[in-house]
Amino acid sequence: MDMWTAGQLVLDVIAVCEAADSARAKMKVLAEGYVAIYEQSGDIIRILTRAAASTPAAEDFLRTADQRHQDALRQIVGQIRDTGDLADRVSVDDAAKIIFFHFRYDQFTLAADTFGWGVDRAVRWITQRIESAILKA
Repeated sequence: MDMWTAGQLVLDVIAVCEAADSARAKMKVLAEGYVAIYEQSGDIIRILTRAAASTPAAEDFLRTADQRHQDALRQIVGQIRDTGDLADRVSVDDAAKIIFFHFRYDQFTLAADTFGWGVDRAVRWITQRIESAILKA
């Protein structure tokens, strides 16, 4: 769990997002980060998610992972807010939850694999939905 929620890749995504000069650039980095994390840890995420349905210890791990995930997203959304591009009606917390909902592993693999869209189309579609929900028009 630490690898996909607090590992170097997560820290790198946060840092590269911070260096990006616009909200859309930050979203691009974030989307690429999700793909990299899922390529690296997707099998672990899938096993833990399935185990959490019936195993209290796995459920606790998943709860911690989800919290770390949302904490990292709040950092990135805070950066987006600082660019002035976060929609006025959307809080940092709500924007982080919107990203979490759309890019969560289950949603991502639903679009990419189950729908047969592939990674590129899934990333484009998810990113467009998030941007329309949290960024100024």
